[in-house]
Amino acid sequence: DELATTREALFELDDKAAKLRGKQRDTDAINTRLRAKVKQAKEKIAGLRKENASLHKELAELEERVDEHEQESSFEYTMATRRGSEKRDRGQLSIKDASSEAQTQPATA
Repeated sequence: DELATTREALFELDDKAAKLRGKQRDTDAINTRLRAKVKQAKEKIAGLRKENASLHKELAELEERVDEHEQESSFEYTMATRRGSEKRDRGQLSIKDASSEAQTQPATA
């Protein structure tokens, strides 16, 4: 009778062990899938970091080009303004010269 009880207990323990091994396989499969997802996520993050660095570099280059363009535009505007002032000044001098010449020369009539 004691032997039968022991056998029954062993069968129950064996059944529990089989169920636990099944749960362990399920857990292992889940962990494997999760590890694969983590690996994919890390690869994606690395790719995004690389792309981000590339975009920052491109942005810095564009900002530098904009600064250069603004400096060139400012210089061109300054030079155009100077040329305009010089032309205006020369024009006023010509008008002054012409009027002073007219005042110094007697009118012929």
